[in-house]
Amino acid sequence: MNKIFFKIALASILIFVGFAANAQSNLFVRIYSIHGIKTQAGKIFQITDSSIQLKNELTVIPVKQIGYIKTKRSFGHNVLVSSIVIGTGLAILGALATTDSHNFFNITPAEGAAAGLIGGASYGLIIGAGTTLLKHPLKFPINGSEKNWQEFQQYAKNYK
Repeated sequence: MNKIFFKIALASILIFVGFAANAQSNLFVRIYSIHGIKTQAGKIFQITDSSIQLKNELTVIPVKQIGYIKTKRSFGHNVLVSSIVIGTGLAILGALATTDSHNFFNITPAEGAAAGLIGGASYGLIIGAGTTLLKHPLKFPINGSEKNWQEFQQYAKNYK
């Protein structure tokens, strides 16, 4: 019975990783106004010579209103997602590993899940911080300039 749960957990993790890898195919950007306030964030839906539109956003943002654009996601997002994914995975494995009445530490499945969640969230924090160092987000100062906008358009066009 434990082998079945372990196989299901492993298959679920592999499916999740596959979806996560596929989701990274479009460029994620954070758009800041001329005043430095983040106005929009999301994956690029459409770029024209004078504006940008993000997926799941109805508004079209004119170049004249854009102060700068940052690529990639923020540090906090990386830490949060990796903590949730690793914490959940280790919580499941902790609960499954303690279902046997003859486990080494003599703990209940709930205690195993709690230990896995706490340990996984801690490891997730470290891994999320590490991935942020490897991502190298870029900052494109636009400031309403058509020349700067063309440089960003070229980067977005070549991204993948």
